[in-house]
Amino acid sequence: MTQETGLDALRDILSGLFRVDPASIQESTTAADIPGWDSLQMVNIILSVQRRFGITFRNRDIDEVMNVGDLAALIDRATKA
Repeated sequence: MTQETGLDALRDILSGLFRVDPASIQESTTAADIPGWDSLQMVNIILSVQRRFGITFRNRDIDEVMNVGDLAALIDRATKA
């Protein structure tokens, strides 16, 4: 079995929260691309990721996230640390 990647997890989480097709979520996808993705939903996304992987992000790392690809890379780094 292969390890789940950050992008795989985000596609699952975002498609569940916003009821969008997982295939439509790309690394370049931003909050502006998905209706309903606001600052409160970003908190829900972060909490869902942290629970799923048993990790914790630093605020300064989250502040640098501009798109799904950035968050996926952050997940991948945290799970390999």
